Amino acid sequence: MTLSRKISVRSTTGVGIDLGTVEALAMGLITATPGLTSGQIAAELNLKSSNASTTLRSLEQRGFLERHHDPADGRVIRVYPTAKAHQNLALKREAWAATLLAAHPDPAQLTALLPTLKALDDALATP
Repeated sequence: MTLSRKISVRSTTGVGIDLGTVEALAMGLITATPGLTSGQIAAELNLKSSNASTTLRSLEQRGFLERHHDPADGRVIRVYPTAKAHQNLALKREAWAATLLAAHPDPAQLTALLPTLKALDDALATP
C-alpha cells in the first residue's frame, strides 16, 4: 500500500463524505483549478471523456460540483466546486494533518518536508 493510501485510509475513513479514487482526483483538480471543462479534466486525469463525464455526473448528483456556461462562449460548460465540496475537503485535510502529526509528532520536521514535497508535485505535474 502506498504512503498516500495509508494516510488516507487511516485518517479519513468515516470523516466527511468518502469519494472513490477517480472522484477524489477529480475533486482535487476541480478545487485547485475551478472553471475547467470536462475535456480539460479528462485530459489532466488521463481519462477517457466518457469516464470523466460519468465521474462528473456522479459528483454533480451528490452536490460536489456545479456546471455553468462560460460567459464568453455560452457553448462551453465549466465545472466549479460547491460549498459542500470545500467543506468536505476541509474535514479531510484536518484528518490528514492529525494523522501525520500522530505518526510523526515533530511539526518542524513535517514543515521542513513541505518544500521537497511541493517540488516533487510540481515536477510530476508536467509530462
